[in-house]
Amino acid sequence: MNLTQQLFSKLPHSTQLTIANRLLDYNILHRLPLFRMFFHTLESFGADRDEMILALENARNFNGSFHSSWYDLGRNLFREAQEHEAQDDPYTAKDKYLRAAIYHLVADWPLERGPLKRRNYELALDAFESFKRFHIPQIQKVDLPFPRGKLKANLRLPENMDKPCPAVVIFQGNDSVKEFMVFVEDYALERGIATLSVDQPGFGESGMTGNLLDSERAARLCIGSAFRFMTQHPSIDHDAVGAFGFSFGGFTSLYSAGLSDKVRAVATIGAPMHLRNVYKNLSVMMKQRTFQWSGCSTDEEVYAMLQNMDVANVVSRIQCPAYIIHGEEDEVVDRKEARSICQAIQGQTTLEFVPGADHTCSVHLDELLPRVFDWMGEQLRSKA
Repeated sequence: MNLTQQLFSKLPHSTQLTIANRLLDYNILHRLPLFRMFFHTLESFGADRDEMILALENARNFNGSFHSSWYDLGRNLFREAQEHEAQDDPYTAKDKYLRAAIYHLVADWPLERGPLKRRNYELALDAFESFKRFHIPQIQKVDLPFPRGKLKANLRLPENMDKPCPAVVIFQGNDSVKEFMVFVEDYALERGIATLSVDQPGFGESGMTGNLLDSERAARLCIGSAFRFMTQHPSIDHDAVGAFGFSFGGFTSLYSAGLSDKVRAVATIGAPMHLRNVYKNLSVMMKQRTFQWSGCSTDEEVYAMLQNMDVANVVSRIQCPAYIIHGEEDEVVDRKEARSICQAIQGQTTLEFVPGADHTCSVHLDELLPRVFDWMGEQLRSKA
């Protein structure tokens, strides 16, 4: 993380929002390193850069027009997709349905919990459900048990399976949801690996059912539910299940591997190890996302929650192979976190620092993800 980002994160929340609103109003927000990362990552997931820049040009503040600008973009694309579908143009319809879903999810970022957030996410789900009808292999929504509400996940199985296959559970990061993971899933499926992308408690569709990721116990229950489902599924090789995630999803993947011997390989991009240290340097926009999925409303409440979620002791129990990837120019999680992870893991570890890469290695994903799932396939099939 560079000095400018550290200094900015230490400003009062109201001051950070004032500066962010001014940069948005001047239409230069997308030029900042952190927002460039978001743009590049969203492009990888299927978004269009020109459309996103237009949405930012129409936004003047995060208190209202940011949401309405992205909302309008999503609604317009959804209507266009319906027209293309009616004209028997499924390829264009599919792409526009996906982009509509992505933009509704981006519009969701500054919203607090409430009716508007729920309506917005329901529109995103409607668009994604339409996209699913055209995307192969099939995307199957599943419900995983949880004490409060349900955990929502998307299950996908490789085509032309002739025997139980290896699988990977995918966890999303702080600013993401399971619908964003289609791009990642496709790389695994091409290599004969089934995928289960999970909305953790408080995230996305899981959060809409009323749960929160507000304790170490909630994290454990989420992990247990996801891996229990996969190791009991008749189409999955129960001895060949791995975990993968970006950023906070990488943390959850590591936590999974430390808690359960059912995780036979783990890979991460931009994963933190010491959550409290990472959180204190987040911008107010990223902290607001944490408030949403945790139910916290102040930094002090978040620190108290994270006190028992420091992964260091759990990581030391990992004995399966681990592939740890970290961008050399990561603006969010310091490189020393990756080194700490590798030093703590007992099993075989591969550490890769990607030159010039940001927190999600956003412009390098087309190169990295094939390597990740080639590696994952080798590790899981060797366990079978």
